[in-house]
Amino acid sequence: EIGKDTNMQRQMTDEGGYFAFKKNSRSVFYKVSALSFDTLEGKFDSIIDNGKNINILVRLKQRAVNLSEVTIAKSRIIQKMDRTVYNFSEKEVKSAINAMQLLSMAPLININTEGGILIKGKEGTQIFIDGKQVLDNNMLKNLPPDLITKVEVITNPNSQYDAKSGVINVVTKSGWLGNYGRLSMQLGTYNTNNFFLYISSKSKKIDINLTTGVNSYNKPFSSEALRSEKDKELFQIIKGRNKSLQPSLSLATNFKIDSNRQFSIFNNIYIPLFWKKNENIYYKPAFSNSDLEIDFTQKNDIKDVNFSTKNYIDFSRRSWKSSLFISFLAYNYSYKNDNRLQIKNDQISFARQSNSSSLSEYSSQIDYSKTKSQKYEYSLGSKFISRSNSSKYNLLKYDSSKNSFFVDTSLGFNDRFESNQIIASIYFDNRIKLNNKLSASIGLRCEYSNENILELASENRIFFLPAITFQYSLNSNNNFKIDFRRKVYRPGITYLNPFINISDARSNQTGNKFLLPESNNIVELSYDRVVKSHLLSFSLLFNLNRNEINSFYQFKNLDNFLIKTVNLDKYTSLGFSSFYRLKVTENFSFSANFIIEKIELQLNELSKDRWYLSANANATYVLTKNITARCRINYASAPPLIQGLNSEVSGVELSIGKKIGSNWNLELNARNFLKVNSLRTSVISNDFYSQKEEKNFALNLYSFSIQHSFGKNNYNYRPDVKIKNNDLKN
Repeated sequence: EIGKDTNMQRQMTDEGGYFAFKKNSRSVFYKVSALSFDTLEGKFDSIIDNGKNINILVRLKQRAVNLSEVTIAKSRIIQKMDRTVYNFSEKEVKSAINAMQLLSMAPLININTEGGILIKGKEGTQIFIDGKQVLDNNMLKNLPPDLITKVEVITNPNSQYDAKSGVINVVTKSGWLGNYGRLSMQLGTYNTNNFFLYISSKSKKIDINLTTGVNSYNKPFSSEALRSEKDKELFQIIKGRNKSLQPSLSLATNFKIDSNRQFSIFNNIYIPLFWKKNENIYYKPAFSNSDLEIDFTQKNDIKDVNFSTKNYIDFSRRSWKSSLFISFLAYNYSYKNDNRLQIKNDQISFARQSNSSSLSEYSSQIDYSKTKSQKYEYSLGSKFISRSNSSKYNLLKYDSSKNSFFVDTSLGFNDRFESNQIIASIYFDNRIKLNNKLSASIGLRCEYSNENILELASENRIFFLPAITFQYSLNSNNNFKIDFRRKVYRPGITYLNPFINISDARSNQTGNKFLLPESNNIVELSYDRVVKSHLLSFSLLFNLNRNEINSFYQFKNLDNFLIKTVNLDKYTSLGFSSFYRLKVTENFSFSANFIIEKIELQLNELSKDRWYLSANANATYVLTKNITARCRINYASAPPLIQGLNSEVSGVELSIGKKIGSNWNLELNARNFLKVNSLRTSVISNDFYSQKEEKNFALNLYSFSIQHSFGKNNYNYRPDVKIKNNDLKN
């Protein structure tokens, strides 16, 4: 409060503790108060406003306050134009074993049985922690839930983001000093084990976060297939085992220059060692009752080794009405593959394939945002990316007469492939509150790309990517939105690399160096209703995708065909999705998502129309203060493909967790993939070749995990309770 008697003015601070008044008096009286601090009163003398801002620093003395319970009477769900903000309760935080479980309690978020994070059941989600993109998923998986205060689910990303379905920003607690750590270990069937250590140390000037660990597994796999060539049918059985050892190390350091300026450094080293060995693959006539009539046998011994480093630095400056963010990223990735193949048909033959590839990416980004008034704010920025892909390939075949390998040049490929990309973009976004019911966000991203691939002409393209959202609020609980956005996605080295993978001698795979970027045009109409802790959301979505990347079968001969990636001529989808989160009681919550889409594909004279269905549900029940039970159900029908592997997946996951004291957490997990059906159909030539592959199996996976938290932390000011004036209406 500032002034005296009838001239009194009142103001609340923003999230950074800043406030401002317009005052022309030479002297003013003031009174400043805050929760758990002593009220400060006094007088400012000789204050003259000459058209310049006068900055005054106010320091409050902390007062010890013991609160037995704090209750927010209204909804913890706050609806904004581009996002839904959910503040976790203390009971939800205490019931979660890890951050992934905590996120599954938030509205619009689903965690499938494979650990993927989805927004409204859709893939392609970008994850941020405190506004910084997560470069290593282990950071999120091992982030302790008691360090998280809320999550922001951005369902309508503006021109700043390039996410497919949406953005999740996890907001951690601020204002604490000290050391905190968590040690976690998981043991499962098929020798699926992992061990991770998370350490966080915060002082007034420096924050350090360290995540290190190792993940290993040894899993068998099997499948069955049926091929037909003219009137001959061949039955295929595939059995193998995957082995993996994946160590990783992440270190993030944050330096605070003052209360509104800081810079961060992030380093990540990932060294997974992967071996895959197909123990036996064989074909035999389906009409034969004898296992001895083997038509074809193949054995593989595959070893993959890859290494990656990520180095990231950023600088941020925030004031009560504006923010500036600058970041730099250097990413390097290398991969080596060695495949030894033995084929037995009428005679034994050998082949050896080696492939090494690397990716180097350097990028810089600048973002600036400013709040002009309660009705208008804007943001603008730019991003520059320099990306280089390279690959060296070698295919050797065995000469039995000379008892040696020779280089196979029959494919006509050079043994080297390079792809260089330069991408520069600028973008802006304006958020306007037209009246009490109608708001709008209008943005545009202008993107220039220079694609240069070895032996191909350079291609320059300019993309204009608008993002427009209108929101109409009947009241604080009911919102209608209409959103249009255009996004561009470029193929990576896996899709571009033209060299052939011979792991399956009859179904070789290759990339396509002529691929063009995908261009998505999305129109979405949605309705959201919030009642206390319940949320109901409906969406009607139309997507027109140009140059959709899809699998295609290229016939070579009766015994072999090539699976390659191509750009489709047409891809359209019209879909409906619904999400419902129900807080039945304080101890029981339930969320479910349902998606149904009609999709049309076309390539040359081939076309395919089909329905796609996806559904998942999560339920959490706190049995006692220390025991929590969870159930997760997931189903996805086969994705639409012109040709290729279609998979239908359904599964159930059950878990029960127990908290022992304040430092120990135990969890028992059981997963059952009830059915995994695959149907692969080749329509290359209906006269003499077709293929159908089916898989049906149930997999029970049990795991046991234990976490131990250690360290102490103390708040040097009030915990992270941030309420803006506009949010009070909700």
